[in-house]
Formats: sequence, structure tokens, C-alpha cells
Amino acid sequence: MPQKIRIITKNVQFNAELNDGPTAKSIISMLPTEVLAQRWGGEICFSVSTRGELEAGSRDVLEAGELAYWPPGSAFCIFFGPTPSSHGDEIRAASAVNARQVTFFKS
Repeated sequence: MPQKIRIITKNVQFNAELNDGPTAKSIISMLPTEVLAQRWGGEICFSVSTRGELEAGSRDVLEAGELAYWPPGSAFCIFFGPTPSSHGDEIRAASAVNARQVTFFKS
């Protein structure tokens, strides 16, 4: 069953859902947490203490609004636009990620 989370920044709060895969469950278990995020083009990412592997359905081309876990960097990512790895207007991670198409709700 998908798990609801809340992402809070300095100016905005969003509710979102993570899938029920092993990486998502590991991320849920470490919440709440406070992190320093970085931006990489149209991606916001931050390190998390969980370590996960690529799961079935992992991919490197995403849609705006997808949340993902990037195993090589142990990072949680929020995709919203093209990144330095993108070709044209596509949204591309640096390499395959465990992604979840989500709907954000501004609270």
C-alpha cells in the first residue's frame, strides 16, 4: 500500500505518496528527517541514510513530479524539469532510479 509523506521546504509544503517497494519502506522508516537539498538542473536531491538497490521498473527518463531513489548516490530525488543529463526537453536522471509517479498536493 502506498505511503503518504509530507515534504516541507522553507516556502512550500507538499503531500505525496511513495510506493510500497523495499526502498520506499526503508525511506519511510527513517522519517521524519531534516536534510540539506541540492539542485541539479530540474531535479532536487538529497542524501538519505538508507541504502537500496535498483528495483523492477527502474528507469532514467522520468516525468515532472516523480519522486525517485538514486542508488549510486543514496539520494532521494524530486524531478520537475530537464537535468544536465537530459536530451532536449526530456527529464533524465544521471542513471536509473527507482521512480514513483506521484501527485503533489499543496497544503
